[in-house]
Amino acid sequence: MPNVAVKKILASLKNNGGSTLTHALVKGSPAIDAAPVDANCPATDQRGVARPQGGGCDIGAVEYTGKTSKKNKNN
Repeated sequence: MPNVAVKKILASLKNNGGSTLTHALVKGSPAIDAAPVDANCPATDQRGVARPQGGGCDIGAVEYTGKTSKKNKNN
């Protein structure tokens, strides 16, 4: 993903569920469904959400679900 601004890939660090803060993927991120569904695609993301949610696995700790967390707005 060369030459893509980070704000077009990741949301800010916050509580998206799970035990640690994470950067969620933003709508339209090139990381969404960018990895094949194969042995290298974990069954769940860092929060425990099942992968894949779309046609492929998302790159990163958080699988895009189209939802954003409203928890802990200060993060």
